[in-house]
Amino acid sequence: MTAYAPNFTARARVHYHAAGHNHVQTWRLPGTPGPTEIGALEGAIGTYYSTIADLLYDDFAFLAFTIANADSNIFLPVSFSIGFTGAVALSGRPVSVGALSTTFVGRTVTGGPWKLVQYGLDFPTQADNVGADFRVNAGESITLDAATGNLLTAAGTNDFIGNDGTAVVVYAYADVAYNATWKRKIRGTGSVFA
Repeated sequence: MTAYAPNFTARARVHYHAAGHNHVQTWRLPGTPGPTEIGALEGAIGTYYSTIADLLYDDFAFLAFTIANADSNIFLPVSFSIGFTGAVALSGRPVSVGALSTTFVGRTVTGGPWKLVQYGLDFPTQADNVGADFRVNAGESITLDAATGNLLTAAGTNDFIGNDGTAVVVYAYADVAYNATWKRKIRGTGSVFA
C-alpha cells in the first residue's frame, strides 16, 4: 500500500471542546477547495454533528473551522459554526470520560484506511450491550447507526475523501476506546467533573 503525505489532499479541521478538553478533527476535501466543496463538507459536518448531538456532553463547544490546500500546511480560518451544545450532563461524571474516544472506520475505494475520531460522546461502556465489547455494532445505537449512515451518504457524494484522494466506504460500526495520551493527561486531575 502506498504511503501518502499528510498534506496529499486538502484538509479541513474542526476544532472543538468536549468532555473537558479541546480536540481537533481532520476531514479531507477533494481537489482544490472552493465554495462548492467547502459548502458540501460543511453540510456533511453539520449533519454529522446534529445526528450525534443527543450523545454529546453539554460542555461541547465548536471552537474554529480551518482549511489547508493540498501540499500546504497552512490552515486558514473559514466562516462556519456548529450552533448547538450536547444533551448529556457532564457534571458528576468521572474524569475518565475525557479519554473516551469513538472512532468511525472505513476504507477508501483503493483500500486505504480511513477513520474519524470523536471525543465527548456518552456511552455506557460497562453497562448493557452498547460498547461493552468496545465496539458499537449496527443496531446497538440508533444515534450511531444514523451517524454512520450520514457519513456513508456524504462519502458517496465525495463531500469528504480519504488520505489517498479517493472516495470512502464507511463501515456500519464504531470502535470505542480509552485514548492512552488522554489517560496520561487525566491521571491525578480529580475523580469527577464539577
